[in-house]
Amino acid sequence: MLKRHTLLLLALLSHSALAELSAEAHLFSDVVVRGQSLTDGGAAIGANVSYDAPTGWFAGVSGFYSNDSPLDASKTRNWNAFVGWFRELDGDRAVEMSVVRSMFLDVSSWDYTELQGYYHLSPELSASLTWSPNYYGRDADSVIVSGNWRPELSASAYLWLSGGVGYLSGPWDTSFYYAETGIGYRAGRLDVSLMLSAVDDDSERIFATDGTSLALRLSYLVH
Repeated sequence: MLKRHTLLLLALLSHSALAELSAEAHLFSDVVVRGQSLTDGGAAIGANVSYDAPTGWFAGVSGFYSNDSPLDASKTRNWNAFVGWFRELDGDRAVEMSVVRSMFLDVSSWDYTELQGYYHLSPELSASLTWSPNYYGRDADSVIVSGNWRPELSASAYLWLSGGVGYLSGPWDTSFYYAETGIGYRAGRLDVSLMLSAVDDDSERIFATDGTSLALRLSYLVH
């Protein structure tokens, strides 16, 4: 059965032909999304809960808490709500569409809504197109084209490479990019991964992030 491996602002979901409720707990050395550090290199705890219906619909919530923030706030608290639809095609291919609402309780200017579309060429390889009218509260439309490759190295270990190019309109009128590479290991319910990411100079300036980030994540499948 085809599995999807898509990061939805810290949430790793799995789809199957049966209805499924899942919950995960996370520890982060740094919360990094599309190359952008959301906790200024600080540690965080997080969790996600998701439900996958037999018809392909899915929904869930995720979030994290950190005592560090890249802006003037003393901490960063984030939660995300998402809903979408996943459909398997012939030859291990699949399509997926979702809408995500991301809220930052201590940095409200970062709140945004995003539409996401994915085309999975195989369980390991996918491409995506996303659009937001207010990406990280920058009062400008954003379009991001990205790709993700996650081959299995063994029954427990995996590798991934991902990257994307985006465009931010309005007063910014600029393109930006990110790149990520990492390795992970699964042991029962525990998943440990290490990721190195990089962004360009415009991303550093616009999103208040470092040019490079190294992040460790420990995830435990509760249910």
